[in-house]
Amino acid sequence: MATISSLTSTSSSSNAYGSQSKGIGGLVSGLNTDELIDGMTASTRSKIAKQKQNKTLLSWKTDAYRAISDKLVSFANSYTSYSSGTNLYSANFYSRSVITPSGSNSKYVTASGSVTGGQQFTVNGIKQLAQDANFTTTETLSDNYIQTEAVNFGNEDISTILGKAFIVQYGDKQYTAFMPPKEGGGPYTNAEEVAKGMNKALENVDIGGNKTLASVMNVTADGETLNFKNTSEAGNALKIVNGDAELFKSLGIISGSSTIMDKSITSAGLNALAEINPDDLKKETTFAERMKGKSLSFEYNGTRKVITFNDETKLNETDFKNYLQDELDTAFGKGRIQLTKGSDNTFQFKTVLPSGAEDKSSVLYVSSSSIGITGEGSVFGIENGSSNKLNLTTTLDKSGLKGAETAGLVDGNEYEITINGESIKIKYEKDKTSLKDIIDAINSNKNADVNISYQTNSDSFSIVSTQNGASGSVKIGARDGDGNITQLNELEQLLFGKRKADGTIDSSNKELNGKEVKGQDAIILVDFDGEGGADATEISRSTNSFNLNGMKIVANGTFGYQDNGSGVMEYVGGTEGIKFSAGVDTEKVIKAIKSMIDEYNTLVEDSNAAIKEKRDRTYTPLTDEQRKDMSESEITAWEKKAKAGLLFGDSDISSLANDLRFVFMKTGTESNQLSDIGITVSSNWADNGKITLDETKLKNALQDDPERVKDLFTEDLKDNNLMTGGVMSRMKAITDKYAATVGATKGKLIEKAGNVKSPSSMLKNALLTEMNDIDKTIKKYETKLKTERTRYQNQFTRLEVVMQKMNTQSGWLSQYSGQ
Repeated sequence: MATISSLTSTSSSSNAYGSQSKGIGGLVSGLNTDELIDGMTASTRSKIAKQKQNKTLLSWKTDAYRAISDKLVSFANSYTSYSSGTNLYSANFYSRSVITPSGSNSKYVTASGSVTGGQQFTVNGIKQLAQDANFTTTETLSDNYIQTEAVNFGNEDISTILGKAFIVQYGDKQYTAFMPPKEGGGPYTNAEEVAKGMNKALENVDIGGNKTLASVMNVTADGETLNFKNTSEAGNALKIVNGDAELFKSLGIISGSSTIMDKSITSAGLNALAEINPDDLKKETTFAERMKGKSLSFEYNGTRKVITFNDETKLNETDFKNYLQDELDTAFGKGRIQLTKGSDNTFQFKTVLPSGAEDKSSVLYVSSSSIGITGEGSVFGIENGSSNKLNLTTTLDKSGLKGAETAGLVDGNEYEITINGESIKIKYEKDKTSLKDIIDAINSNKNADVNISYQTNSDSFSIVSTQNGASGSVKIGARDGDGNITQLNELEQLLFGKRKADGTIDSSNKELNGKEVKGQDAIILVDFDGEGGADATEISRSTNSFNLNGMKIVANGTFGYQDNGSGVMEYVGGTEGIKFSAGVDTEKVIKAIKSMIDEYNTLVEDSNAAIKEKRDRTYTPLTDEQRKDMSESEITAWEKKAKAGLLFGDSDISSLANDLRFVFMKTGTESNQLSDIGITVSSNWADNGKITLDETKLKNALQDDPERVKDLFTEDLKDNNLMTGGVMSRMKAITDKYAATVGATKGKLIEKAGNVKSPSSMLKNALLTEMNDIDKTIKKYETKLKTERTRYQNQFTRLEVVMQKMNTQSGWLSQYSGQ
């Protein structure tokens, strides 16, 4: 016998119109309850669909408004904003900003800026140019070559773990560390050395917050067994999660054939599974095995090339030098880098000219290499960054500075570099102090008033006063009352002292390797009021760039003066002076006006098209049911027609179009002023006020009377009347009226539909309020629909129960009536 729950066989699901039954109901009655309920709720579902269509129309209308307001905002930002470089609303944009020097000596100055009365002064002569005090070393500082350590062409033990990676997870992030070369070179030989190497690898991995992995993890050795400890104060989880399997086996972290890694490290420590076998840390190799497939990168005058050693037949003591020279010639050209081999198997890389002469201006770097080729204990024994010039970041004795190894500097001593009487203290640490440290110490001392730098191409130190002109000085070393050097200590001699012919330091010599140049001001002879006025005046300026009457002048040469024979420079009467004429930057103004007119015409066209295009109301937003039966291309084509004409006859856009029509129209005596400067309103009424531009007329107007052009564009409105004022004043009023993005009350279109340039308007605007109201209505109808479906479903269930009972009674009566 069927149960009550089985009388209507259904399952429930949800759609856009609420919960509904699935499948055919009414097992007793045979009725399709789904279809019946759909029909009985059709009115409510239709109301939901209608509301969704209305919301879609409002969304499309919002986009249509924004398409126009976007153009208005862009126009305002480009042509009426004071932060814009094409602000046609600003009177300064039309100023006489192009200054032209004239006269036979005009080549000695350049001029720029905006100036009033710029033609009223004359530069009659330039006696001298300004120069900052400076000192530059004259003899080269480096040996101009890269020297390697002795290369071992025989068999050699190398590290089996060098460069191998291990991955540590700290918290929820993973970091990769690489085993570095052993301190002092050669292969690792025991657990203690390995622990030091791993800690150094951890120091090289940044984990943020000015911390490295070494600040949260530490490796120690207990005999030949490694121990890993979590030293994090934050309490984050620490694990070794992956890495090179051979590395882990060599270090006893994993055993056998296992490659699975997930080693949690606690503050108590994690011990390796096995002791390190020193024999596993090294292997014997030939020179060819150490070199084959490895690479060495050079940078020569900014050009980087990679040399890869692939020819195993030439990786031997006899052929290697020629092999490497051929590779250098192929990479950088023959006769550019000369390679020589010493009797001790050292190699020297030197820049030369194709003629064979030494090239002291070219710069050669070893930029990078494969593991084991450069670095401590490597094949060549030199560091990446090694150069034929000075290496500023390595220690002094390895920097390439001539005489550094024999300068007599004592490890741990404090030395003083005296500049302009200011003592700059440098603590010399043999294994730490670099040229960069010294340069930084000098530049950070503000009382010395200098800035020092290393000039790579000229291979020299340059010290320049930070005080301009005659105010500055550069005086190195301790001085007596007459300014003579009384002493240069070992560090001062190394950096700035004159060397012997072999490049070593002469401790008895107090002479500098260069000349101190005094600072001087520029002296210019200026006639401020022309002939018949006061005499010309010599003025002094600390730099060669200075302002006169608001004009920026840059002096780049001297004229009008000559030596009178006694070393005194005197003015030569009759010298033609330099006069200045100021004009408008016509190209800049014309380009901006042309671009503005193009955007204005687009605004006119788009706004008028929007209000004139009629809507075809047979094309309404598609419902969900309609979309199911259409292809993507059909939906796109339909919606294109449905979106058309949404702003037909719109009052705000009509008002905008009307305002735009009269922007360039002048009345009465001013009616011809715009056409006189090349700006004409179309006589065709259908063009709705579009503009054409005659660039020649505009250029002539800007050259003849820029003030008139400026007034036609920037004159203020009267009583906010759009039929008064300049063109850009009118346009600013219009953009503010319809598309102002800031302020308590924004532009009409922004208030109505919002705009991304006004973030608050995206959260509050008239159309959004309407759409939110529709959402509330839809929610109300969906609740009603759910109630209706539940009520009808319950009624059909009761019908099935009643019919089941009737069928049962009928069967029972049939049994008795047949007896």
